[in-house]
Amino acid sequence: MSHVDQIKNVLNVEDVVSSYIKIEKAGSNFRASCPFHNEKTPSFFISPSRQSYYCFGCGAKGDIFTFVEAFEGLDFMGALKVLAERAGVSLGGLDFKSRGEKERLYQCLEDASAFYMDALSSSQDHSVEEYLKKRGVDKSIISEWNIGYAPLDWHRAHDVLKKKGYTDSEIERAGIIKKAADDNTGRVRYYDRFRGRIMFPINDSGGRVIGFSGRIFQDDGKSAKYLNSPETELFVKSKILFGLDKAKTSIREKRSIVLAEGQMDVIMSRAAGIGNTVGLSGTAFTEDHAGLLKRFADTLVLAFDSDRAGINATQRSAAIALAAGLDVKVAVIPEGLDPADFALKHPEKWQKAVSVPVHIVDFALNDILSSNEKGKKIIQGVHEFVFPLVRSMKSAMERSTYLKMIASRTGIKEEAVIEDFGKSEKSASAESKKQHLVEAAKEDAALDAHRLMVEKRIYGIMTWQESLESPVVDPAGIKQRLEAVVGKKGVQDLMSRLDAVKDELVLRAEVMHGRENVEEELNELFVNFESDYLKEELRAAVENLSEAERSADKEKMKETLEKCGQLSARLAKLTKN
Repeated sequence: MSHVDQIKNVLNVEDVVSSYIKIEKAGSNFRASCPFHNEKTPSFFISPSRQSYYCFGCGAKGDIFTFVEAFEGLDFMGALKVLAERAGVSLGGLDFKSRGEKERLYQCLEDASAFYMDALSSSQDHSVEEYLKKRGVDKSIISEWNIGYAPLDWHRAHDVLKKKGYTDSEIERAGIIKKAADDNTGRVRYYDRFRGRIMFPINDSGGRVIGFSGRIFQDDGKSAKYLNSPETELFVKSKILFGLDKAKTSIREKRSIVLAEGQMDVIMSRAAGIGNTVGLSGTAFTEDHAGLLKRFADTLVLAFDSDRAGINATQRSAAIALAAGLDVKVAVIPEGLDPADFALKHPEKWQKAVSVPVHIVDFALNDILSSNEKGKKIIQGVHEFVFPLVRSMKSAMERSTYLKMIASRTGIKEEAVIEDFGKSEKSASAESKKQHLVEAAKEDAALDAHRLMVEKRIYGIMTWQESLESPVVDPAGIKQRLEAVVGKKGVQDLMSRLDAVKDELVLRAEVMHGRENVEEELNELFVNFESDYLKEELRAAVENLSEAERSADKEKMKETLEKCGQLSARLAKLTKN
């Protein structure tokens, strides 16, 4: 039996998916909000009988392996390792080195990490270990994080990896060495990228090494304090969070993430008992990071340095995280300390700062009001730093709450705050109007694609059932249900459009649907079919309402507004059931 089959025999798809997202029973299946796209109505279904999942909104589908790949940003081998560990299945005997170029790069990085660790532990000079000990990093922490040392040598890592059978090209693609042309001969030569540095391996969420961050040990005044691996096919900084592989269990339990900037911040925070801490890997916070965090948690606690650069980074990151739908708070750190020092010297105070954080709007207001500025300077600060945060919030009620807070904290009349915010929102809206139009076009295209996909599946089941001597579901009844939504002409148009691919759709229906579950699955498809139809009708009605408002046609406005209300009520009732 293959490793994949062994794992599937132990792990059910509903158990794996529910360990990442909240799911609820829906007949013999389970339903959830899709973790791979934003949606208000859950359209992500998990089928225990087929051991698979399918999203009617974005089309994401697969089994436990594809789910873990997509959710955690791993490739198949990464997902295999994660699930094998969970299932208690040994991967012994599986030769990762022989499984293609990408796996050789992973193994090259693992071997490089082992080399750096050995260089630290076997060195006769214990000055690096003594330095780490002063920073609160004892041998147990070194072992937990696989911290190592890159010797102050031009070719040591290169030579070791060459002896293990890796080519120059593989070692370079892994980011361990750099290439340079010899000035005299023109021949290509290679040298170690990391020299004289304390090495922190950066892992993907499955625990595999994908890069390194090296801290200079003896500062020569010329070299950068930190040197990170270059972007490679394995290491993409904007999508990686340091320590996520160790923190994800705690994150799932708490539905909260503490985000720091540096490796030492993460390591010392975890040592102080904050297991849900992760860090950025040599880059600013991005929308990709926010999307990844949103899949794992609801609340983000920012824990950056307390200096001006850290405060600015906090506010920039917060706006991105709020736009992704995260609740954003800040762990307040005393001036002059970074998170690593604070966690090391005052672990109990650090735990309190993280467990009782300040909301980002409060934090921004505190920053403005603590500067002893008055009048116009405060108003300017609110416009520049606070309004963008409020504007990034998705909920209108939440925006209203924080606008009232701004008025209360600053002493500015609430009406004036709301008026100024409205003006700033219009200004921001005008600047991003083109972007909104692009996004709207994308949403329209997505809805059209989704509707076509549902139509194809219903038509495929109908024609499949027509071909059976003893159909499970009456095909005439399926046609009647279609007519009830789009009318006879609508069904005729649908059949005309899809007739050319009928054989393909019948084959797909036979493969995808079991005879026992076909009726239930058909019901789910019809919910989506009618929902898409109502959304299209509502979209058209909203456009008509806008046109009526522009032309000041009160009668048409009243009529169209009533229609919008009816369609919205039907849509809400349908999705609720």
